[in-house]
Amino acid sequence: MRREDLENSKHLKDDSFVVRCDIAVTITNDFRTEGLDEAPTMTYVLVMPSNLHHHLSDLLLTEKGTDVVFEVGSQTFKVHRCVLAARSPVFSAELFGQMKESDAAAGGGIRIDDMEAHVFKALLFFVYRLTARESYEQRRRARCHVTAPACCCR
Repeated sequence: MRREDLENSKHLKDDSFVVRCDIAVTITNDFRTEGLDEAPTMTYVLVMPSNLHHHLSDLLLTEKGTDVVFEVGSQTFKVHRCVLAARSPVFSAELFGQMKESDAAAGGGIRIDDMEAHVFKALLFFVYRLTARESYEQRRRARCHVTAPACCCR
C-alpha cells in the first residue's frame, strides 16, 4: 500500500489505524484442508517460557505492596493477601473468608504459633515461587548480589 493511499483512506483516524490479527491455535496435528484451493500457510510463534515465578518471588523479597503481616515465632513476614489467596484455598478463607484470622488480616497482622519461622518462610517461598527447587535464602542472596555487589550476605 502506498503512503498516500493510506493517508486518504477512511481507516486512518487521528494519524493512527487499527490492525486486526486473527490467531488460530491448533492442539492436534489433525489439520484439514478440505474445500480449500490450497492449504493455508501455518505460522508458528515461539513463546518464551514464563518468568512469572521470578517476578512473584521478587515481590516477596522486596516486600513491595504488601498488605498483611504474619508473625511466626520471633519473625514477621510481610506478604500480599491476593497472592496467598490465589494460591491456596486455606489462605483465601483465612484472609477473605469467615475464619477468625480474616478480622486480624484486615488490621494487618496474623499470629501463627504452631509453626517454626523457617518452615513458614519455606512455605511462603513455595507459594510465591511456584516451585520448591530454590530456597528462599538462595533467591534472596542471588537477588542481593545482582542489585548490590558489595552486599553483606556473601
